[in-house]
Amino acid sequence: MKSLGIGCTDIGCIRENNEDMYLIDNHLGLYAVSDGIGGYIGGEIAAVEAVTAVSEYIAKKEAILSEVRAGRMDDIVIEHLAVAAVAAACRAVFRRSVVEPQLRGMGCTLTILLVGRHRAAFAHVGDSRLYLNRRGKSRQLTRDHNMAQVVYGQNYPADSGISAKLLGCALTRSLGRAEVVDIERGMVELQPKDVFVLCSDGVSDHLHSPDELGPLLASDVFTATAERMIEYANDSGGHDNATAVVVRIDGQPGEFRIPDHSAELVPINADAPTLEDVERPGMYH
Repeated sequence: MKSLGIGCTDIGCIRENNEDMYLIDNHLGLYAVSDGIGGYIGGEIAAVEAVTAVSEYIAKKEAILSEVRAGRMDDIVIEHLAVAAVAAACRAVFRRSVVEPQLRGMGCTLTILLVGRHRAAFAHVGDSRLYLNRRGKSRQLTRDHNMAQVVYGQNYPADSGISAKLLGCALTRSLGRAEVVDIERGMVELQPKDVFVLCSDGVSDHLHSPDELGPLLASDVFTATAERMIEYANDSGGHDNATAVVVRIDGQPGEFRIPDHSAELVPINADAPTLEDVERPGMYH
């Protein structure tokens, strides 16, 4: 299944540097967002290290991805690849912090999406988020690994008060604090025109519910959607670095084995760029 990603990141209105990092590789169908943990030495370095490790790991598995997309291997394989890539990233961040004492304690979040033939897989650690939008209806696919989620439960409102905001800053899982980490994983049956959003908490903190994604994604120009999300975050205060990667799934209904007839699809401009318009993958921060 073809996928097309577009991304945007911004330092925000308060921070002095950008510790977010994102990856778009349309050829591999690989997308990632990482947020260096603020207040710790090396947050930006941790994010770069994590995303680079994911990119390198999946690139080495390109032959396996080709087998999956040709239908000679089951899509379940990509979930294992996604989890293994995040595990490799955790090792990379931790080992660098051991080798370079000045970086000890550095860490980051990491959320990745890997698109297969009929399904997409995700692997996730921290409080960056992955959303799915189908025909204007959005839902959050990942959980926030922080104390606010522990105390208040999933999908606690962004305006739930100072105590929730403080608890939201206390991560229960992150990359780099140890050599291994508990990785959240999942798979999604794909439909044409599905839209996934990966974002750092600099964006999601301003979303009171997943439903607020709809208007931000309802653009006639697909390439403007990620930038629109960053503008929204900055207009809402811009208290943190803000990063968004928006991924559109292209394909015909006949290419899907298990269509979800109960779901709806989001309309996307037919004139938006295709994979042929994208030459090279990129990592950005």
